[in-house]
Amino acid sequence: VTVANRAEELVSANPSISEEELMINLQDPNYLGFILEDALLSIPKQIGLVGELDFFSLLVKRAKAQKISISKAFACWRNGSRDFSNGGVIVEVKTAGGKKREHLISEITQLEPRGGENEFYVFSTSATCDSSGNNRLPDYVSTVLKELSETDQGTLITRLKNWWRGGVGYDHAKRKQYQTDPYLSKIFAGELFAIRPASTPPVEPLLNSSITAAANAKDIQYRLDLNTATALSKSDLESVLDKLLA
Repeated sequence: VTVANRAEELVSANPSISEEELMINLQDPNYLGFILEDALLSIPKQIGLVGELDFFSLLVKRAKAQKISISKAFACWRNGSRDFSNGGVIVEVKTAGGKKREHLISEITQLEPRGGENEFYVFSTSATCDSSGNNRLPDYVSTVLKELSETDQGTLITRLKNWWRGGVGYDHAKRKQYQTDPYLSKIFAGELFAIRPASTPPVEPLLNSSITAAANAKDIQYRLDLNTATALSKSDLESVLDKLLA
């Protein structure tokens, strides 16, 4: 329920309500607490979640093919500060909101291995706002749910409620609230790229006039350009999935 929707409800219930009374109702602490608790994921976060669901779906399909418990797929998903990790194998998901396989990186350290990380990959996929599309975030969630047993469906629904670190997650029971959000279309298929061990990733800093010294390095955004990079083969992708599911 947005502030605009709440205002419409108040006016419909009392067409003669004064502007002052309307503002007082909208500033009611109980109502403000409600809308803060019930906030929806922003479009950028929806785009990011669609990308993670894309890779999670690959793990689920691989687990089924190898007769491995789906719990292994859940275990490697956000069990630390990385998107997917297990035994020193890391996969960070980058979801482009545009038509090119390019991703903005807020901090270059996202692409640098940390202690105990031996293999580092980026799963590059897309979820572009598209007025002529057919799928919103809830549709992507529903597609993955269909791949799971009833028990695993419950696990996924619970995990999504706490998906965003330190913030609001996604509640599938309230999926109708996303009906006015834009459709998100996959412009290109998700593929996995080796970052470490490999050559230096194709990253370039996006500088602006406010950045004049190394002390401001945290303010620099980077572009990861994978348009001409070579993705892992199917067999190499499956090998990485197997390591994550081990």
